[in-house]
Amino acid sequence: MPYSIGLADGFLANTDKLKTVHHIVKDIDDSDLSVNQSDCMIIEDGNALFHSLQEIPPYFGDIAHKIVSSIVGHASPVIFSTDMYSENSVKSVQRIRRGCGERLIVSGEKN
Repeated sequence: MPYSIGLADGFLANTDKLKTVHHIVKDIDDSDLSVNQSDCMIIEDGNALFHSLQEIPPYFGDIAHKIVSSIVGHASPVIFSTDMYSENSVKSVQRIRRGCGERLIVSGEKN
């Protein structure tokens, strides 16, 4: 298998796409954009919001309320997006390499 696809240890190769972007824009000056708030849309990364919670409530409804209340109040429309990682994806392989943290299982009814 070529090293552009996989490594000697059997893991899939992963490239740092951000380095490529930095190389492409290195000689481009930042643009001064004057943007009207009503013309904007906000895209929130639901997974990042969840993982950034300092205190995780015990029930799913409370977690959802905490996350949604953190994004309510924007003057612009908000898209709340989450994603899943397939078992045999590159992202899944990265997680295996990094190791696992404590698993959080949220279930049951709220008392």
